[in-house]
Amino acid sequence: MDTHRTNVALFLHPEPPSVESLVDDLFVGRVAELAHAEEKVTSILNGQSSSELIMAVAGLARVGKSHFMLRLLQKVRSQFSLVHRQRVPQGITDPVQVMRQLVRELEVAFEQYVQQHELGTDEKPVLAEFDETCRLYREAIQGREMQLTDRSTVQRATALGAQLKGSGKLGGLLGKLLEVGGEVGASYQRTDGTNQEDGVSVKVSPFDTQDLCDLIALGYDSVRRAQEEKHGLPPFSLLVVMDDFDLLSRLPDGGGFDPLPILRGLYALAQIDGLHVLTTVREDTFDNNDKNFIQVAYVEPFESADYLLEIFGKRVQHFMAGQDPFNDDFVRLAAEFSGGRPGIFLRFLNHAYDRNSGNVKELLFTPYLKRTWERLQRQLPKDFSRDIESAIDVDGGILSAACSKRWRHTSAMQVLYEDYSSAEELTVDPILASYRRNQNGDSTP
Repeated sequence: MDTHRTNVALFLHPEPPSVESLVDDLFVGRVAELAHAEEKVTSILNGQSSSELIMAVAGLARVGKSHFMLRLLQKVRSQFSLVHRQRVPQGITDPVQVMRQLVRELEVAFEQYVQQHELGTDEKPVLAEFDETCRLYREAIQGREMQLTDRSTVQRATALGAQLKGSGKLGGLLGKLLEVGGEVGASYQRTDGTNQEDGVSVKVSPFDTQDLCDLIALGYDSVRRAQEEKHGLPPFSLLVVMDDFDLLSRLPDGGGFDPLPILRGLYALAQIDGLHVLTTVREDTFDNNDKNFIQVAYVEPFESADYLLEIFGKRVQHFMAGQDPFNDDFVRLAAEFSGGRPGIFLRFLNHAYDRNSGNVKELLFTPYLKRTWERLQRQLPKDFSRDIESAIDVDGGILSAACSKRWRHTSAMQVLYEDYSSAEELTVDPILASYRRNQNGDSTP
């Protein structure tokens, strides 16, 4: 650790660290939970628990699931031949787009693995069928309808479809490819009478989520078979890691919450022998779809604010050269009223730091909350205060689905959290809620 450098951008960033060494260095507590999760993953790999379900790290939003999962990966990575962690760009929630990105990334990962372990030969490349399929149907894989009209291309596609069908691979997707009346994605059709030299035109519809899973299965199976043929190597296994299942369950264009599309895709992958999927998921989504998941860990909020203060101390040392810009009382009170959730604690401090341009040494907790509340009241319609106060005083800090829909895309999201995605309800920031209760004489920040 270099205590002579500062990195203000990462100091209070609420997302888990992206640097491998920091995953361990900034991890706090949860020793027993981590050991249990490691044991659970091992039992799944050894066939003692169901291996055909999606492995899940469950818990409330901003409780530390993602950081826990990354730390777990450090513990179990050696048990898999290949671990691929997919980082989904912010704003990408369409399951088909997610699976397309996964196909692109696994193309590279499979090739690197084959080269690293010297699988196959020049005469018999391991990924020949997989690569050929990706080349021929690149447009359909990328989500565009395509036409196969070139005579040699149609012949190659026909031969590849027959070859895959004959080998028993990809039963659901390309086994029927280029047979009259067969389907790729939605469908394809063969029509005569075109101006092409051979008089044949083949339309291929965009690959859907299941098609893309079948394509991944083809690449995986090719590597697995090649590794079986090489003596001295254990059976090939792949772990696909995808963070924040709930984010990926949001429908495009600001739609509602529907976990089924991405659930079907990930569940289909998990059915493949030796291919495992690990994700983080909020507890209500897990409970409503528990037949598809196997829980490897449940991450509880910390019972003591001391853990949050330890997290803060580690970040001061790593990113601020040991110089704490806040005063102790402000940080301690923020920790005590964060409900034991690191993400809430760090986001609150980050907002306070940014709002005050880093000049937070003399910042007082209650006056800052008062100014925050008054600023929101000025920015938003008058009934914002009414809705928030009702949620705090009557509904335990939960904003109804109807109210949540109204305030979801406004500056009110500074103090609202998505805790229970499937219910479309938002939760009022526990720190702000404590301040409002204090105004009513219920508690003392």
